[in-house]
Amino acid sequence: MLNTILDPVLGWSLALPLWLAILILSFAISLVITLVYRFATDQDEMKRLKEKTKKYQKQMREHRDDTKKLAKIQKEAMSVNMTYMGKSLKPTLYTMIPLLFVFLWMNSAFALDIVEEDEPVFVTAFMQLPDRVRIDTELSVSGEQIKETVERQVSWSVSGPPGVHTVFFESSDGERVSHDVIIGDRPADPVLAHSGVFLRTEVGYQKATPFGEFSVFGYNPGWLFTYILFSIVFSIGLRKLLRIH
Repeated sequence: MLNTILDPVLGWSLALPLWLAILILSFAISLVITLVYRFATDQDEMKRLKEKTKKYQKQMREHRDDTKKLAKIQKEAMSVNMTYMGKSLKPTLYTMIPLLFVFLWMNSAFALDIVEEDEPVFVTAFMQLPDRVRIDTELSVSGEQIKETVERQVSWSVSGPPGVHTVFFESSDGERVSHDVIIGDRPADPVLAHSGVFLRTEVGYQKATPFGEFSVFGYNPGWLFTYILFSIVFSIGLRKLLRIH
């Protein structure tokens, strides 16, 4: 449902390199948030409150040895800060719900890497108890199609042409569940919960990494880390450019 609504609006980004798509969307979102904040707040009043806060901070440094005076200044400063924060939160109410839908769409579009044609991907069944499981699919299966579970789970490597391919798992007593494997397109539903003999099934899509093999202390940034990094830079720049208080 969400993809149906937002794909016509944001689907163009799927044709771009992942890092570039996130860069453009993070700029657009930061710009919208900044403009809404700019026109939903009284900037003259926000500037006045900010200047009062700076004045109280200076006074607190000057009277740090006078406990009574310092407590009074801190109380007044807290009141100003609360007023400023309250007015700052008002624009958030206008953007919160729409941006939530956009973030959900971005997660479905950017979180997982696309499985290419004939690229192997693991499908796994998790069981209530050790069992003998058979896999049935039109995809190419590496190894035997019937396996004994190890530690109540069993995996196969499958590959095939682009498209949506259904993989069926069947237990020794005939219970049968299915899971779709998407090749050559945006992945969906990497984990499905079941009831009965099968607890859940998983497709081993890999996490999408906008910067490829680049890592920070062994961590490969995903779409969310990349978005946050870009949005911080854009938000700071836009607020300075538009003189937002």
